[in-house]
Amino acid sequence: AAAGAALMSASAALLLLSSLLAFAPDVAVRATTNFCGVDWGDASMDCENRKSCPLGTDEECNPGTVCWADTMCDTATGGGILHDLDHPTHMRFCGKSWGDANDNCKLSRHCPSGDKRECKGKDEECFSYLADCNYLEMIG
Repeated sequence: AAAGAALMSASAALLLLSSLLAFAPDVAVRATTNFCGVDWGDASMDCENRKSCPLGTDEECNPGTVCWADTMCDTATGGGILHDLDHPTHMRFCGKSWGDANDNCKLSRHCPSGDKRECKGKDEECFSYLADCNYLEMIG
């Protein structure tokens, strides 16, 4: 009888776990569409400039705004990029070498697309993931 109860308990736990996992992908999708705003419509506009709140908490938002779920903005498609310090586009700068780009980075040498055609200097390339350069930090 004890073995039967343990088997039943294990089966119930497995069923519960599989039910929870079935909803996990939906939660992950919603997390990329959580954005701050005064209302849902506001949180769904101007996505690039909008602050995301991936944990779904109002504490992630600036004063006067709250976190809204399932907005029209999505971090997977560039929403919130102007608040994401670690986004690669903010760490790309022109230079003749990685060292030159890193040591002499300034706004005029920023190449967000990663394309060397954005570089104005002769024989310059666009370098990514510079250690000491970040566009968002430069513009304050």
